[in-house]
Amino acid sequence: GNTTTQYNGVAVDPTSTYLFVAASGTSGGLSQYQIKASGTTYSLLQDGSTQNNGVALYPVAVDPTAAYVYSGDYTNGEIYGFSYGSGGLTAVAGSPFSPSSAASGVNGLAVDSSGSYVLTVNQSGPNLQEFTIGSAGALTASSLATTSSGSYYPSALALSH
Repeated sequence: GNTTTQYNGVAVDPTSTYLFVAASGTSGGLSQYQIKASGTTYSLLQDGSTQNNGVALYPVAVDPTAAYVYSGDYTNGEIYGFSYGSGGLTAVAGSPFSPSSAASGVNGLAVDSSGSYVLTVNQSGPNLQEFTIGSAGALTASSLATTSSGSYYPSALALSH
């Protein structure tokens, strides 16, 4: 098995209070750090190995209301959702959330500026998956679109606001 940890994605919440790191491998999962007032030092609040240990989380994004953080599992296409604060991460009820069809290789993930949708790009397909954000941060898979054909796969996702 994999005996190393690979760090794959980072995100900072809209208040610049928390830093999130998505990882895969031995300590795969989502870690949360508190950004100190100086902006140059960080304090670990929750290690990824205690939250979904062993998953292959790659992209990570925070919603604009600073209430939820989402990360995509490269292996099975599921999206993990958490609420967060000074006490660490708490899984959103129903997490992880499955795509509308079999997917793997979540390479990119973003939350729209209204905080209503999570979008992912997946290597399998390849496709663009839309999730609606419901009450308490729960996700529901909605539309699915094929992004390309052949051997080209999306590797990132960016939204303009």
